[in-house]
Amino acid sequence: MQLVNRNKELFNSLLSSKQNIPEEVLLDLTDVIEEINQEIDALDVRIVNLKKSSSEAGEIIASRKAVRETLKKNEKLHSSLDSFVRWFDIQKVIKEYSKAKGKFSTNALTQKQSAAFQEIVQGEYFETFERFAKELKVTNVNLRLVPKKGNTLRKKFVSSEEYKVSQVMSEGEQKAVAMAEFATDLTMRKDFNTVLFDDPVTSLDYKRSEIIANLIYKLSLDRQVVVFTHNIMFYYYLYNASPQKKNDENNKFFKVDEIDKLNKGFVSETFSGRLENLKEIMSKLKVQEQTINSKACFGDALEEALKKAYADIRTWCELIVEEGFFKSVIRRYEPNIMFTKVNSIKGDFVEELTPVSELFDKACRWMAGHSQPTETQHNRATKEAFNEDMSYIHQLYEQYK
Repeated sequence: MQLVNRNKELFNSLLSSKQNIPEEVLLDLTDVIEEINQEIDALDVRIVNLKKSSSEAGEIIASRKAVRETLKKNEKLHSSLDSFVRWFDIQKVIKEYSKAKGKFSTNALTQKQSAAFQEIVQGEYFETFERFAKELKVTNVNLRLVPKKGNTLRKKFVSSEEYKVSQVMSEGEQKAVAMAEFATDLTMRKDFNTVLFDDPVTSLDYKRSEIIANLIYKLSLDRQVVVFTHNIMFYYYLYNASPQKKNDENNKFFKVDEIDKLNKGFVSETFSGRLENLKEIMSKLKVQEQTINSKACFGDALEEALKKAYADIRTWCELIVEEGFFKSVIRRYEPNIMFTKVNSIKGDFVEELTPVSELFDKACRWMAGHSQPTETQHNRATKEAFNEDMSYIHQLYEQYK
């Protein structure tokens, strides 16, 4: 068709005149042949590509994608050229400032800072630290201030600088020193931010634990203090150090009641922390006795009142032994025995140990928060049983109060 189109005029004239094409007429087919060869080459390339494996095709596609990503990055770099110029300018300025900084010496600043600290702070700091250290029974610790690069470091030692605190003192004493230093910093800096203590009396003896409880309470007078502890004695020390007033919003205590074996529990406010005495628990039982025997107490209200009453009866059993039998020679949660009172122990109380022990076991089954064996779960406290137990409690209290 291309040949016909290119020689259309020639063919038309020869056809209209009905003449043969002379031999001297030469047709130029070079362009047509070249186009045909190009199409053949293109078809050969397509055939080769179709014969390639899928992996080879994947490699080709991956290489094309890599080229595309490179082009995108180059484009982004080109568009960020101004930002690079600014960054290099900033680095140049920083380098010049660093050179200027190197020409200054901190020795003069350190000396001035040390002199100012000694004149204004050092005396009061040492006095405050010694006061807290004396309170915590670690009076043999000395301090030395060491100026360094504009700051003042503190070195703690015992008797001589050759003996560091960490080399001489026990872990508990080191914690007491750290507590004294921490209290000094809070006092000197007038830092009123919230302070958090997590079991601060680990490795401490019971005497120093009580002292630290008193110190923590003093710190809480000027700032909010939050204390976490697993130590029941330390909890009692904290509770007793805090004056408990009705509706007191300044001192609150919370407990976690475990609800499963995964250590999950409920956090609730608690109002029991001070160790009760026999007289106080007896007064509570008398009030509960009146409530339980009132006409308005029946059904679920009676059941809950009995559970609460038997929780206090359990405590009464502990206290009648502690105060009635041993006359406070030994006390709950107290490590010491008061030998000066040994002669006051009531020996005839031995005959009451069995009935008191049985009453204690009964209270443990019937009080709130305690479980009992499956075979006795149907056995619950009754008003009649409570009144019978209270009759025994009154009789024993009058005899050994």
